[in-house]
Amino acid sequence: MNSKIESLKQALESANQFVSEVSKDARARVSDVETMLQSTWDEAFDANQDLQTALKALDESKALTSVDGDDWYHRWTRYQAPESFDLEAFKAYLDDRCVYYDPKHHALTTTEGSALIVDDEGHVYDQDAGKVVVKPELYETVAERNALIEAYMQRSGCFPRVIKVNRYGEPFGYVNTKSKGEE
Repeated sequence: MNSKIESLKQALESANQFVSEVSKDARARVSDVETMLQSTWDEAFDANQDLQTALKALDESKALTSVDGDDWYHRWTRYQAPESFDLEAFKAYLDDRCVYYDPKHHALTTTEGSALIVDDEGHVYDQDAGKVVVKPELYETVAERNALIEAYMQRSGCFPRVIKVNRYGEPFGYVNTKSKGEE
């Protein structure tokens, strides 16, 4: 009886090892097919003129928005992906370009990253440092504020976008700190 049990244990171990080897090979083949499929989709996306036009429009966009789950503001443009697109392949294609697709709002977005935020009371907040870097009592004009922002960027060695927001934190637009006049 013991020899029969030992023999069956060895047979089971051998079968498990065979399954493991087949499973590794199958996983590698599936991965290769997935890579080829994504590559084929990428070629189709690259050839889609409507998508390429939308990506160019996004790159040039000045429209800003907030995105749920992201602390940074995003540039955006309208785009509705055709139903023929595989949504997962499309999102992977965009992810490689740091672009996100919002199918609910038919929009492409890309993050602006950490920015300097000018609130409606005149405080300038550095998102990356997590602190106010220019207080409204330090300046009287927009030109003075802009000069203080430029000086801060020079000291920090970081030159992020400067975004004006309303009292609710909604982005109002970009601030040109090189401007000498009113916004």
